[in-house]
Amino acid sequence: MANSREISDDRAVMESVLPQASSWGHKGYSETWINPNNDWMIRRIYRATDHFIRTAEEMKDEMDANIVKGLNMAARELMLLQSSDWSFMMNNGISEEYVKSRITDHYNAVNELLLMVNDRRVDHAYLERMTASSGKFTDVDFRLFCSG
Repeated sequence: MANSREISDDRAVMESVLPQASSWGHKGYSETWINPNNDWMIRRIYRATDHFIRTAEEMKDEMDANIVKGLNMAARELMLLQSSDWSFMMNNGISEEYVKSRITDHYNAVNELLLMVNDRRVDHAYLERMTASSGKFTDVDFRLFCSG
């Protein structure tokens, strides 16, 4: 299995595609993931994604290791925020308070990390705590979110 660094290195030769909207969800469309029970999450996900992509594009040539670590951690938190599991769980009434907490935590983490990066004051202790909390996506490269 390729890691994100290998994918990033090979990105120049990857074919670009535009997937069509489809779903295995109830009624064959995205109602499971976007409905009155969970639509509040989509607004946060879109705001965080837009903020992150704009920042990543502006800093894609960044060389400062601390800033890159902050951007990579923000990418990790964004991917955790974007997980379709949260909407699925909310739609099915599974651990709703837990889901609300996780969405809020990941959303706030993306915003806090981007604030640190933009202010060029990355808090190493904060990064260490976040890294220790989960081993997921530890090798993500924020530049995967950048165009060309």
